[in-house]
Amino acid sequence: MAKKILKEAESEENQKLLPSVQALKNLIESDRYLYNVTQMMFDEIPEKYVDTPMGTPQVRNYKQMLLMLNRIIQRAPEFNTTGLVGTPINEILDYPMATKAGYVFFINPKINEKLRDILNYWGKFLQTPDSTYVLNTSKNGWLSDYALNEMAKVADGDKFTTIFKCTSEDREKHLGFTSWDNFFTRLFNPGIRPVQDPDDPDSIANACESAPYRIAHNL
Repeated sequence: MAKKILKEAESEENQKLLPSVQALKNLIESDRYLYNVTQMMFDEIPEKYVDTPMGTPQVRNYKQMLLMLNRIIQRAPEFNTTGLVGTPINEILDYPMATKAGYVFFINPKINEKLRDILNYWGKFLQTPDSTYVLNTSKNGWLSDYALNEMAKVADGDKFTTIFKCTSEDREKHLGFTSWDNFFTRLFNPGIRPVQDPDDPDSIANACESAPYRIAHNL
């Protein structure tokens, strides 16, 4: 996804930025300190990292970053087999965030305020029916046989629709999911993940967005 977006961004350098992205651009370019930090954030990326962790070309300046952000937040994440599948923004910022200047950049309150607005815009889009276009059976669609089998496998089950609550069996109707967010935060079917002491608010079954790393017996 990022490779395609980068090509589009480079071919349309004069594209109109969304208000939230334009606001971040204005902040960077109106504050000499932030401008220098932003430039350094990309300059400090070692030259050997020509590609992102997903194998796509690494963004090398803030203008590219803004153009890509502008496109990413108008789209829903497509299916692929990498660990960064649902976080295309993190894909383009993974290396810049790890630099000394990147640390300074991302802890700046003014920057975080603008990034919050960008993420809120994306979050609202992902709650709309327009975001369901990636819920299809194509190679990069979330409802292909391969994608459904992989998600069922990760959930330790045999069939996606048996594990997760779907209001429709018809993949042409997105299995009943009304948005990307609705799909991404899907519910388990009753009894699939029983919780001990479900009425006890102090009972924690598993930390949010985590999974067991390793189990060993008879040590």
